[in-house]
Amino acid sequence: GYKMCAELHLNGEGIAKNEYVSLYFCIMPGTYDGIQTWPFMNHQLKMSVINQSNMKGEKEHVIIPDVVKNPTCYTQPTASRNLGIGLRNFLSHTLLTPDGPYVRNDTMFIRLEVLKSKK
Repeated sequence: GYKMCAELHLNGEGIAKNEYVSLYFCIMPGTYDGIQTWPFMNHQLKMSVINQSNMKGEKEHVIIPDVVKNPTCYTQPTASRNLGIGLRNFLSHTLLTPDGPYVRNDTMFIRLEVLKSKK
């Protein structure tokens, strides 16, 4: 499969600095790159922060690859990793309170999923 990592900026990045958590998927060079389909575009990427309260609802965002707008994110990597695919304003700091739904015992859980695209 494809080799990926997460890039997390707890204090935000760019225009989201000091207000949001920024979260990105990054494609990295992997053992099986020679047999993968490039650019990476046949899968959707889902980012979620887990709701740890009794209330329902997770904060999630699904990314549909757009090779035209962000070609360097989806091509076969030639460096340690490609530019990240994600959101600068993934989660507002206002939701990260001790009594809020996403943080318990100074811990927040984030789930990253690769979904097969619906064609």
